[in-house]
Amino acid sequence: MNIIIDEFNDISGFTAFNTASKVTPENQMPDFIAGPDNTKSSQFKFLAAGDYIEKSGLSIDVTDYDYAICSFYSTFNKLTSDAYTISFDGTNEFKLLLFPYMTDQTFRLDEIATITKIRITYLGNKTDYLICSHCLAVTDNLPVDVFKSFQSLLEKQIVNKTGLGFMLGTIDADAGDIGIALNQIADSDLDHIDRYAVILIDDSVHSEKHLLLENDERYFKFGKLLDGETIKYDYTDGNVYLTVPVRYGVSQKEYNTPSISISGFVNTPILRGGKIETVEDTFQLGSSYARKDDQIYEYSIKIACIDRMESDLLLFMNQIVKDSISKERLWINGQRYHIYFDENAELVELHDAVNPIVALVYSAKLEIKEEIWESLKQPQTTSQNVTVTINQTP
Repeated sequence: MNIIIDEFNDISGFTAFNTASKVTPENQMPDFIAGPDNTKSSQFKFLAAGDYIEKSGLSIDVTDYDYAICSFYSTFNKLTSDAYTISFDGTNEFKLLLFPYMTDQTFRLDEIATITKIRITYLGNKTDYLICSHCLAVTDNLPVDVFKSFQSLLEKQIVNKTGLGFMLGTIDADAGDIGIALNQIADSDLDHIDRYAVILIDDSVHSEKHLLLENDERYFKFGKLLDGETIKYDYTDGNVYLTVPVRYGVSQKEYNTPSISISGFVNTPILRGGKIETVEDTFQLGSSYARKDDQIYEYSIKIACIDRMESDLLLFMNQIVKDSISKERLWINGQRYHIYFDENAELVELHDAVNPIVALVYSAKLEIKEEIWESLKQPQTTSQNVTVTINQTP
């Protein structure tokens, strides 16, 4: 689960103070951009200690989130924690732990209830450029976060290919109707419309989605899911689209046809570098947090392209899934993971209560390091001067 604090893809909202400055245009080199949708990241120039950049006027409730995460790159090109601090509320400050490559940093939100600003302050004494990208507040909820991230990736691919969906035709309908008559739909397009299909009705003013259930030739009634059993608005020549929903955790429910289903709750612990070392987190000024190294798990994900028959739609969904996995990257809660094909695709037949269902099933794997140990605040040490007088008696 996450919420966006700032994507750092628009530098105009930030103000530079002292001798700091904003670098325009924004960075567009992919190696220095984080996040699944960003095409650029913000870059700032700092000349002297005390320079800072700030974006104020924020009001983001983070009481339900454990940590913030953001990606940074500095031209210092070396490991250091003495170059920058960042604050999300003007009170609590964290030091950035910079590496000689673009990397994500996490910041505990235990003492922050509301994010009111982003302020990055320079501590160095020579000219430096800092690239920032993709800042989120996060609470891990695995493996659901894995499914949601992959669902989002597939949905974006589908929208890029189809827009609102596959155009079927137009309808006339009144608000309160318990179904629609698809009299203006071509017979060839009706082949793809069956029980459990999801349609979108849109007239550029109103739109609604419905699950199709009962049908009598060209007349279809709706199910209770999505926008319910009745038409919400009046339509004259409203466009009707067949959509391809992407769902997860539906093995015990009726499949939408067509649809893409994601499953795979089974994970395998990887005994490589887990729970051995103590890891120091980015730390607040005046305090330090530490935790044991996290456990690595390997997730096996199944992605099923589902339809009533081996159709053009099945081939379309097949291409969407192949393209998504072939890119071999998946962004989950602000971090990039490597996802890859595990087995050859398999064509299988499923069955509901009435009709056979065809599914083309892909297998993919990815490894995730799960934070199973809480960060513990380290006790502070204090200096005490004690005078001891020893009297020696002869």
